[in-house]
Amino acid sequence: MYKNILSSNFIPTFDALQFPNIPQIEDYHIIDRDESHLLVVWCHGMPEVNLNGALVMSRHSDNDHLPEETLARFKKAINAHDYDPEEMCVIEQTNC
Repeated sequence: MYKNILSSNFIPTFDALQFPNIPQIEDYHIIDRDESHLLVVWCHGMPEVNLNGALVMSRHSDNDHLPEETLARFKKAINAHDYDPEEMCVIEQTNC
């Protein structure tokens, strides 16, 4: 395994055998970080479609703790991976 890469394969169970889109492979690449946030670029592959994107994982349940300089650095890294950081969305998880 490579440093800063998490990878997994979908392991079918008896209940999942009804789904024809196996195998499914997921890769998560940790691109950047600060003391409380990870920037992750992910890829999800299935036989019929490939999905990918970027996400920020945080120790906090809101966006108030993401420093502007970290956000600017993350946006630059996201752009370098051919994603438009202005198309990012925030998933509300305040009570998680």
